Amino acid sequence: MASLEGSKYIGAFLMKLWARSYFWKVQLFQYTHYMKTAYTMFERLISDGKKETDRLIATLESESLYMDYKGKSYKDEDDLSKDDMLNLDKALSGYANTEGGVLIWGIEKKDGVLGSYVLIEQPEAFVERLNTVTPGRVSPSVDGVRHEVVFSGTDGGVVVTYVPQSESTPHRSVGKSGQYYKRHGGNFLYMEHFEIEDMFGRRARPKLGMDVSIRKVVDSRPDPTYALTVNIFNDGKAISQLYGFDLEFIDKLVAGVPVVTNRPGMRNGAHVVDGICTLKYRNGRHDEDSRPIYPGETIVITPNNHKLGHIQFKMSDTQFDAWKDFELGYKVYSENMLPQGGTVRFGNLFLGSDE
Repeated sequence: MASLEGSKYIGAFLMKLWARSYFWKVQLFQYTHYMKTAYTMFERLISDGKKETDRLIATLESESLYMDYKGKSYKDEDDLSKDDMLNLDKALSGYANTEGGVLIWGIEKKDGVLGSYVLIEQPEAFVERLNTVTPGRVSPSVDGVRHEVVFSGTDGGVVVTYVPQSESTPHRSVGKSGQYYKRHGGNFLYMEHFEIEDMFGRRARPKLGMDVSIRKVVDSRPDPTYALTVNIFNDGKAISQLYGFDLEFIDKLVAGVPVVTNRPGMRNGAHVVDGICTLKYRNGRHDEDSRPIYPGETIVITPNNHKLGHIQFKMSDTQFDAWKDFELGYKVYSENMLPQGGTVRFGNLFLGSDE
């Protein structure tokens, strides 16, 4: 009998481990899939410029779920025509309502594949105009939209618009069409009534972000002591039960910077590459001080969390100046939410001194 009861406990424990492992694997798959599509295309266009658009044209790259291209109606003007506005509205609504995507301006298409350049004469001015009109083109507005010049020369240039998948769907064009769009294959289509109802009826989702800061806690010379603070906030409409983050930080071996913490154990450890360690944290439903994050709430992960404790480090003023412009990357995770990430300058984390 005791053996049977023990087996039940072991089985339940293994199921919990599997469930938590499955959750984080799903999050990793979603993030990997997401990054290999729309945003990866956008980054490649920005980093490689004309080399990438030449490649797309040479290989007759066809339009897809994540990529569309349009020629500007009047390439010698920075303003948007009615057709340009409609193309922008479709991209904002359709991509946001589906899986995100990029719209490349300044290349014409023929039979659904890239044809040749129709360069925009004032690409920088065109980007400024896109930035001005974008917030008011769909309702609700889409967060995270970016317009960038891919390349610019004496004959003109090419512009790309990146629209992320939205967590606030559905988005409706407020232009003349007034339609809800979706992206299907290489086309923007009207959403069916049942699809719109389904989006309105979807359960609310959490929307987590991170606030990271450092403070000088002991102004001892020559190496003052600083403390790291990490907060996670929820701007969504649902509770986040399982959450975590990855945060790049300066490793203790870099430039002789000693890192001191009273609890060095980050869950899953800290991985060091080129002098930068990635601090990883994942909570658990049954952890000692784990708790859900309610909509509109901010919680302090460190120094309050028993797993992380106080993360402190010593750094001279010279070392601080050497690192102040370094970009540190971060990502925050939650169930029912696409991973959110970005970068922050190390010097911008400094909030002052406690002394």
